[in-house]
Amino acid sequence: RYGIGVAARGNARFSSTRVFNGTTSAYFDGNGDALTIESNPGLYDLGNDDFTIEFSFNFENRGTGQKIFAHHPGSWNIQLDPANQLIANFVTTSGNFTATSAAISISNNRWYKLVVQRQGSLIIMYLDGVRIALVGITLPISETGSVITLGSNSTYTVFFNGYMDDFRFTKAARYLNSDIMSLPVIPLPQSTALLAMDNNVDMVGSKNTSITTVTNNGTSLSTNRAAIG
Repeated sequence: RYGIGVAARGNARFSSTRVFNGTTSAYFDGNGDALTIESNPGLYDLGNDDFTIEFSFNFENRGTGQKIFAHHPGSWNIQLDPANQLIANFVTTSGNFTATSAAISISNNRWYKLVVQRQGSLIIMYLDGVRIALVGITLPISETGSVITLGSNSTYTVFFNGYMDDFRFTKAARYLNSDIMSLPVIPLPQSTALLAMDNNVDMVGSKNTSITTVTNNGTSLSTNRAAIG
C-alpha cells in the first residue's frame, strides 16, 4: 500500500522447510540474516495511535537470547532474552515502556503466534492467544525516519535463527484486551495491513536474489525491487 522497499541481508530467504501458513516462510540462519524494510516516517510515527504487530515464529536454535524484530535506531524491539522472557520495548519522548513476560518455555522446531498491540493506554502481548504481558503507556511513540528489521537487532549484531511467517503491522488494535485473545475488534482483512509478509496477500519482496519467489495474490513479482503491502 505504501510501496515500501525491502532488502535482504546475508542469506535471508524463503523456505518451504517449515511453514505456518501457505507454502513458504522466511528463513534466517542466525548469522547475519535479516529483512530490512526501508524508512517511512508517515507509517512508523505511531504517536498515540493504536497498532498491532503480529507474526508467527519457529526457532531452529533459540540459543541464549535472540532479537526477533527491531525499529531503528532502537525505538521498538521484540526479543527473547537469556532468562526466557519475551520482551517488547517501546521508546517514547520520555522513557521506555516495556512489556515483559514471565519466564516461559519456548522450544525449537515449534510454531508460536506472537501479537503485540497498543490499545489506548495499554501495550499488551499475547503468545498463542494467551495474554502474557501488559504495561501501561501514557506517552506518544514517535520515531520518524527509521527502518524496521526482521530477524536481528537494530545494529545487526544479535540475530534470530529460525523461520518467520505471516508478519503484519496494522495501525489498529485488532484484539480485545482479555486474558485469552478474542476475535479482532475490527475484522480487518489481511490486505488492509500496512505491512504484510504473507503467502496469500501483500507478500514481502526483496532486492536479494537469494529470495527466488515473490507472490502477491498469486501473481509472481520481480525479486529486483518488490514492494511490501
